[in-house]
This record gives sequence, structure tokens and C-alpha cells, in this order.
Amino acid sequence: MAGSQAHLRGIPVLFVRHGQSANNVLWESLMEKITKENVPRSEVERLWGEVHIDDPDLTKKGADEAVQLGNYIRGGLDWLGRTLRFYTSPFKRTLDTTDNITKAFSKEQYDVLVHPQIYETGGVYYINKQNLRDGPGKCFSRPDIERLYGYDASALPAEGPWYASGWESDSQSRERANGVSNWIKSAEFRELNENKIVVF
Repeated sequence: MAGSQAHLRGIPVLFVRHGQSANNVLWESLMEKITKENVPRSEVERLWGEVHIDDPDLTKKGADEAVQLGNYIRGGLDWLGRTLRFYTSPFKRTLDTTDNITKAFSKEQYDVLVHPQIYETGGVYYINKQNLRDGPGKCFSRPDIERLYGYDASALPAEGPWYASGWESDSQSRERANGVSNWIKSAEFRELNENKIVVF
């Protein structure tokens, strides 16, 4: 799990990648097999389709990484005198990362908002019968997230799975990322997060 920090006109912003997920382990294992056996790309997608999980859990290592990061962040908070605002993806691995980071804090020290535009390129997908990435895959709904995590998921659709599109292309992902980037630089974002430490 990696993190980086930026300051947006006095608002500290931390960018955190989710902890190790079940798919990360499956992909590494598949890559090892492919390297040893010189498997063609078309076969890679077929094999990935057999093992890939649409919305995977964190591994124990991933959960431990998140707990460690929470403790690390907590150690640097006292002098700042601010509360934390988490913006998290609706992916299960990201929600679980957030859940494990926040174990280091009391409920009064943070809040969590689930943001519908913060997610990994591709979206929630599966591999179809033609060995192509397709979607939507199986994922949580807003009521699932609210019930399981207690996070503010009001920005998500009220019914159905949060992700309802097909495989997201790189160009679509860049367009979405530009929208999020512009929002982070906006006066609205500064107003919403004044005197907070923001964690994406």
C-alpha cells in the first residue's frame, strides 16, 4: 500500500492505495505462471477470467497494512488539530482499507464519504465468453455499504449496484479522473474540507 501527500491551499490531502486484495495475489500468481510458461496474451485473459473476483476482499496482509497506516497517520495528527475526512471508493477492498485505517481513531476524529467517481480504471468487471473485459460485475449497493460500514453513501444511486456500466476504457478513466481533479481544486472542495485532513 502506498501513499502520497499534497497541500491544496492549506488542506493536507493524502492519497492512499488500497491494501493488498485477493485479486492482487491471484494476478501475481498468474503472472508467475505466464512468465514461466510463455503464455500468449489471449490465454492470459481467459485464465484471469477463471480466477478474477469482481469486487475482492482485502487479504490479511492488506488489512494489516491499513491498520499500520492508520497508526502512522494518527501519530502525526496531534499538532495539526484537525479531524479527518475520508473520501473512499465504493469498491469493497477500498471500503475495507478505510475501515482498517480508521481503527486508529475515535468516531469523533473522522467521517467517511463514499464517492461515486473515485475508483480504479475499468470499473467493476468480469471476463466474458469471448475473453474480453465486460461489465458491470457484481458489487455493493448503497444500502449494502450503509449497513455494513455505516459510511455516508448518499452520493451513490439509491437502488441497485453502485457500478452499472461496462468495462471503462483508459480514455473514459482519464476523463473521469480530470473531473475529480477539477473538483479537488475547486472552491467547493476547499469549503467542504476547511480545517480537515483529507484522505482519498
